[in-house]
Amino acid sequence: MLTNRGFYEIESTILKVADGLEITAIDVENLLENLSGGQRAKVILAKLLLENPEVLLLDEPTNFLDIEHVDWLTDYLKNFDGSFLVISHDFDFLNKITNCILDIEFQKITKYNGNFAKFLEVKGLRRDRNDIIFLKKLPLF
Repeated sequence: MLTNRGFYEIESTILKVADGLEITAIDVENLLENLSGGQRAKVILAKLLLENPEVLLLDEPTNFLDIEHVDWLTDYLKNFDGSFLVISHDFDFLNKITNCILDIEFQKITKYNGNFAKFLEVKGLRRDRNDIIFLKKLPLF
């Protein structure tokens, strides 16, 4: 049972996440409240990843990460066994990690398959069609 649940790999998994987010550079004796906002965000992100949930909800996870750590998180999420929902303005990051986009607009949810670039392409086409339909519905003055 311990082997099946990864018990013997816990230490290496912790080190992998800590190194990937450069948490190993933070003194382990520091209290969370004494860390900077960026350091605190990294520790909290590491905690979430180490919990290995079935579903991750990440809100702007790249905000306090430099390019090296964004690349690490990208690789981590690509290999993540569960599902994740990411809210981000980092288009490059979204393009690399997504294979499905849920767009919420005007109280309607639309699902798009593919990466972020594909979403922008398809949504642009749909938006153009919707704009044309909408314009046809406008009353003439």
